[in-house]
Amino acid sequence: MDLTTHFYDIHEINSDDRKVIKQSFVGGLAQFIVDHVEKCGDAIAIARSAYERMCGTHLHYHTPIHVLQMFDFARLHNIELKPCEELAIWYHDVIYHVGTGFGPSEHASMDFMAASLYPGYKEVVERAKGTILATAAHMEDNVNPEYTKVLDLDVNTFLTTGDMARELNDCLKKELCPKSDEGWLRGRSGFLETFLIKGFVFRSPEMKRLDQQAVSNIRDQIAECKQILRDEYSVEVLT
Repeated sequence: MDLTTHFYDIHEINSDDRKVIKQSFVGGLAQFIVDHVEKCGDAIAIARSAYERMCGTHLHYHTPIHVLQMFDFARLHNIELKPCEELAIWYHDVIYHVGTGFGPSEHASMDFMAASLYPGYKEVVERAKGTILATAAHMEDNVNPEYTKVLDLDVNTFLTTGDMARELNDCLKKELCPKSDEGWLRGRSGFLETFLIKGFVFRSPEMKRLDQQAVSNIRDQIAECKQILRDEYSVEVLT
């Protein structure tokens, strides 16, 4: 499975592909725990608990595939990660509550990580906590530079186009607004417009050079949402 060109709903892939995803996630996280976190118990069991927590039937985008896609993107673009950044990626969406906005899920994910790795409170765990909380700050203008790389990787999918963009948007819709196409289009275009108001998507030195493309893609997605609202729902929207 190529997560650099396609995005998948973990509940709709075949059993062989799901096994590959599970092995990649559990094996990768367990190896990280062995390498960087001491005295926290069975690494495989800990990694499995994180994997299972992200496979709830209500989740379609914020699943282990989202995490693995972030790592694949970083490798593809030669973005080096510190251990605390890698740990934050593994756990930043381990608990995702649909509809609670930014903040509660990130605090819950941080607590889940800390409890899972207890008593392995090394510096890497403490530093990862701040990075996880920072993933709630996409709408804020100023973020501690220590956290911006993971924050940018979290929304790297704004660089996708074509089939992959449609695939991940389908997953987001099923997760966030499954019962109303019109509601999804309104909500999605409104959310995307907040990035245009802010004026940028990426902040880190590693990804700032890609910001213009991300903003252009966002403009295209907004235009597509509004066109569908006009054509299919006779909704008058400002352009």
